[in-house]
Order: sequence, then structure tokens, then C-alpha cells
Amino acid sequence: MTMRNFRFKRPIATLVLTAFGLFLVQDIFLKDPVYAQVTARSMLERGIDQYKNADFHRAARTLEEAIRSGLDNDLDRVQAFQYLAFCYAVLGEQEKAIQEYTKILDINPVFSLPLTESPRLREPFEEAKRVYEALDRQPPEITFMPPKNAEEGSDITLTARVIDDSAILSVTLFYRKASDPEFLEITMNLLAEDRYIAVIPARAVTLDGIELYLEAFDSAGNDPALAGSPANPFRIGVQMVDVNAPVITHRPVTQAPVDEAIEIECTITDRSGVADATLLYRHTGDAEFNRISMRKERGDTYLGVIPAEFAVQPGIEYVIRAGDAAGNPPSYRGTETDPLQINVAVVDDQPPVIVHDAITAAGEDTPISIQAEVTDPSGVARVILAYRMAHESTFRSVEMTLESGYRYIAEIPSENVEPPNIFYYIEAVDAAGNEPAVWKSPEDPQLIRIKRAEDIALREEPEPEKRPVRKKGKKWLLWVGIATAAVGSGVVAMTLASGKKGGTATPDILIDPPGDPSDNR
Repeated sequence: MTMRNFRFKRPIATLVLTAFGLFLVQDIFLKDPVYAQVTARSMLERGIDQYKNADFHRAARTLEEAIRSGLDNDLDRVQAFQYLAFCYAVLGEQEKAIQEYTKILDINPVFSLPLTESPRLREPFEEAKRVYEALDRQPPEITFMPPKNAEEGSDITLTARVIDDSAILSVTLFYRKASDPEFLEITMNLLAEDRYIAVIPARAVTLDGIELYLEAFDSAGNDPALAGSPANPFRIGVQMVDVNAPVITHRPVTQAPVDEAIEIECTITDRSGVADATLLYRHTGDAEFNRISMRKERGDTYLGVIPAEFAVQPGIEYVIRAGDAAGNPPSYRGTETDPLQINVAVVDDQPPVIVHDAITAAGEDTPISIQAEVTDPSGVARVILAYRMAHESTFRSVEMTLESGYRYIAEIPSENVEPPNIFYYIEAVDAAGNEPAVWKSPEDPQLIRIKRAEDIALREEPEPEKRPVRKKGKKWLLWVGIATAAVGSGVVAMTLASGKKGGTATPDILIDPPGDPSDNR
């Protein structure tokens, strides 16, 4: 760039920088509210001076600018509107003068001009005052008194009186449950003349209560009128309505032990609250009931206790009665003519008794009948035979059937009877719900040895007859010995006899050797 070009462009750059600086200064100071207010007031004073110097056109422009700049003081604004109206009146612009006077009356309805003012200035003011007084400058007036209470689940009908110098544009009901954050709205309808009506639906009327307010607009564009407000609404309390008797939930007691207290427990609910809960009881067949108050235990649970001395056979009859706080007819569980029944009996707290003769052996492919006697005071609910073959890890179950008396029977089918062993045990359950009784057990079952068919057949074949071997030599010696002994004894006897009588005698002795025993018939 040459020096000449630089000298030529330097004034342009200076002008640009100066304009930018002025723009920044204007932007900063005009946005400052203090500066703007000072500027507007200075324009007001300059406009008044221009009016007083009869420079009406310039004065009007200056005052308009002052108003646009933001006069925030009512006195300054009234003064600006007044001198602007004076300018318009002098310049013959009557409508504009009336409008500026009307703005003054909006700020100060009792404003007036001195009687010494020129008629040219007073005439548009008087017209503005007449129009202003004919206009509606006030919001509607609402007369409204909501009910203090309502019934739960019922519609709430609301009416309000709303009046205004001009027409009513709208009347709105805002309502909500007291527990809800947001209001719902309903347009109120004109009922007659100046009366409006709306209905809060029953579904919104809960025990939380209702909060509400009204809002009305007129056709003159005034601010809305409020009866109540979002921050300070009316409140309608909601009362519980109970037309139903209490609800009793109870699982009847049907069995009880002798000489033990019997607890009767139930749940009683009612919207208005339970006023009383009574337990009536008597011996089976008695005419009169005993009565005791049931005690509230927790929540809605109530408890009554029949004394132990009353728990005698054959049983007890009882009734539960409940009344509510609303005075509805009482509820009953059971009735005095048809009471609930408790069978009183000796307590069975032991498992059944199983008597069974163990089976230790059986033949292959042959059904095995298992029998057992099972007894229990409360009755036997079921008897189960569990068995498994040697190669199985789990037991099969067969329900044993009552054959007669206390004897139960079941059968292990032949197809499951195979060598080498079968294991089994018996389980019985009683009607009292005691722990089951077990003869043997899964861990220690009874073992049945299963014999193979061929083994059984071999054992049943007859063995061949064995004839004894006779040894005759030895038997002859035996007989000879016996004969010799007999002869000797005879000789001695005879000798003794002959000695006594004086003579001798020799007996005859015959020895017949035994023949073959097989020859004996």
C-alpha cells in the first residue's frame, strides 16, 4: 500500500471507528434504566418548553418521544399526556387530544383542568371525561359462598352471582382434590339473569377434600375478578358416607382340644369405623349364649377367647357380631339360630401306629402282597407303600387300600419282582395333620431277597432213597454175647434155687439169631 492510498483511506477509517464508538455508547447508555429515565425526563422538560414557546409541532414530537422512552413516574406521565393533549387541541386534532386526556383519567380518575384554561383546551377534556365515565373501568363483581362440607362420592353443585357494568365474557370454576397439584376448570353456565352454575363431578369428591376458586372476565377488557385464588382457594370438606354394615372375614374354627382355651380371630372393616365386636358362645345344645367383647389386636384384626373350662365335649357353638359407628344394622358371622360349630375332642398329636410283619424273601416274577395294620385316634388319611428294585435309586409309591378293620393292603406287581433284592418301607398320614409315621424308611428300608425260579425248582426235586449197609458179622457177635450173658444168668439162678431145695436143674436155652430186618412184614 502506498502512502498516498493510506492518506486517502485514513479519514474513512476514522469515521467508521467514530460511528462504531457512538453506537456502543448509545447501546450501553440507552439500555441503562437510570440513563433512559433521565433522558425521558429531559425530553419531557424540553417538550414543555417547546409548547410554551408555541412550537406545537416540535413539542408534540418531543413529548411523544419522551413517553416512548419510558416515564415510570405517574406524575411525569400525567404531565406528558396533558401537554401532548394541549398540543393536539391547539393543532385542531380533537380525537387525539381526547385520547391523551383519557389516558390521564386512567391514571387519575379525579383529574381536572383549571377553569382558567382556554376553552379550546377544556372542550376535548370534558368530552374525554364524559366518555371515560360511560366506560366500564372495573372488573366484574363476584358473590360466591361455597358449602363447607359435601358427601363423599356425590356431585357438588355450585352457584355464584356475577355482575358488571358491561357484559360478562366468561365465568370459570377452577377445582382440584386437595391432594392434587393442578386445578381442573369448568365453564360456569348462566342460570338466570346474573347467576351462574357449575357441578363438580362425584368422582372428584373424595375424602381429601376439594379446593376451588372462581374467575370472571368482562367484555370491557378489565382485569379478571377472582373469588378465592390459586394461592388461597376455598376449601370444601368431604364427609364419609357409610350406608353399609361392617364386613366380617373369618375362617371358622371347627376342631378344638378338650380343656384348652379357644381363640376366635376375625377381620372386621367398616368405612365409618367399628363401634363394637362381640363374641357369643355356648355349649352345644344350650339355650343361652355367653357374650364377651372382642379385643382389637392389630389393624382390622379382632380376637375373642373362649375360656378353657368351656372346652368340653361334645362341642361349642359361637357367633361373631359387629356394629359400626354410622349406626347401620350389625353384621353377623353365624347367627343365634344357626351358629358356627366347634367339635371338641381329645387332641391327637401323635402320628399313626403301623404294625407290619416284615417280608424277607419272595420268588421271582411273583406278586408280593404287603399288609399292615394302621391305627390313629383322628383317623388314617392315607397309607403308602414305597418300594424299589435293587438297580433303582428312587422309590415307587403305591397307595395301600383299606381291606377291613385297620388292615391296609398293597401289592408289588410281578413284573417288578426280580433278583437279587427289593427294598420297601411303609408311610402313614393321619387326619390330624401330624407328622407321618414310617415303618422302616427310605434310608433304612426292609430288604426282600428274590429267589430265582431255577433255584426254587432244584430245591423242590426229591432226593434218591439211600438203603443202609448191613454188617452181619458184627450183629452175630452181638447176639452171641447177649445169649451167653442170658445163659450165665440162668445157671446162677438155678444153682441158687437148687441150693435152697437140695436139688439141681439145668434149664433149656434156645437162641434164635435175628434174620434180615427187611424180611419183617
